[in-house]
Amino acid sequence: MSGLVSVIVPVYNSEKYLRDCIDSIVNQTYQNLDIILVDDGSTDSSGSICDAYAREDNRIHVIHKENGGNGDARNAGLNEAKGSWIVMSDNDDIMHRRQIEVLLAVAEDKDADIAVGWYKAFEVNEIPHDEDIGVDYLESAEVLSDRHLFDDDFIKKRSMILAVPWSKICKKKLYGGGVLNIQKKADMTMHGQHGNCMKKQRRQHLYQLYCTIGVMILIRLADANLI
Repeated sequence: MSGLVSVIVPVYNSEKYLRDCIDSIVNQTYQNLDIILVDDGSTDSSGSICDAYAREDNRIHVIHKENGGNGDARNAGLNEAKGSWIVMSDNDDIMHRRQIEVLLAVAEDKDADIAVGWYKAFEVNEIPHDEDIGVDYLESAEVLSDRHLFDDDFIKKRSMILAVPWSKICKKKLYGGGVLNIQKKADMTMHGQHGNCMKKQRRQHLYQLYCTIGVMILIRLADANLI
């Protein structure tokens, strides 16, 4: 397994949870990372927290910009991303320690352009713990085949993880090639573009999509960006 992975995190007034999020990224089992923290006009200490992490870890690059919304912040991160793979996280999410390792392994093993992981929600005051991922995760990866593409019930049950940006690893070419053209303003534009990519796949088979079984991302029930 090889290749630089760029992790993009839009940051706005998130000092309450930001350290947990960044810690979960820098402590990934897969370490060949290009970590981009986009301070989207924060008015609290979030920007300073990002700068402090960058001083301690040379993989971290901080962008300070005027507030433009999550979609605009992700665009700014994409413009600076050096990796051949892209991972995105919201600033209050916590990554499973093996998230990038597993998703990248699945994508490379299956020659896929996108690999997707499930998520688990937890209470604000709860201390989350990574769930075990079996050694057979490559064999147990759920493949989205032509049959699944036209199965609306199958897609509906997985609509959350298929549409949101934080559940997956994608080849950078999908963004740079205009397949996912992220617009500015609300982050719904980002989610809408992932959804549009699914529709395009039904018609044009633009890429292969794989879903993993293991829990990859931990989402706080309060203050979480689930939509």
